[in-house]
Amino acid sequence: AGAKDGIALYRTTLPVLLNYAQRRANYRAHVGMATVVPVTFTTQAGLKMRGYLCDISAGGLCVRLAPQAVKLAQGDLIHDCVMRLTSGEEVVCALEVCFVSSDAHTGQWRVGGRFIKMERAQQHRVERFVAVLDREMCKKENIAK
Repeated sequence: AGAKDGIALYRTTLPVLLNYAQRRANYRAHVGMATVVPVTFTTQAGLKMRGYLCDISAGGLCVRLAPQAVKLAQGDLIHDCVMRLTSGEEVVCALEVCFVSSDAHTGQWRVGGRFIKMERAQQHRVERFVAVLDREMCKKENIAK
């Protein structure tokens, strides 16, 4: 610690390795169990799947689906994804499936995807929703302290 020209300065060494858990281009907001955001997928084959949002970012989402025969794989396109946000607004978009996994204990499926060809107005709705979720999480963390 010191000062130069009347300005405080601190000198330190940087670590050799830095572990950073958030590796996405966009901040991902977790949707708590008390917040229910229904999501409906319609696959290219016309199969409708209904689930609930796990987390969301400006670039994509993760959805929890009830135990079922999920016929989705990485790279699949979902041309019709509809989310009903807690504000009552709907977001309609297309998705590219990035991962599909199942929980061995509950049998629930998790499907993650990135938004593709999203209209500007839809993008703004998602960004506002992510900001709302982030503010709610910050409030909960401050209350818990």
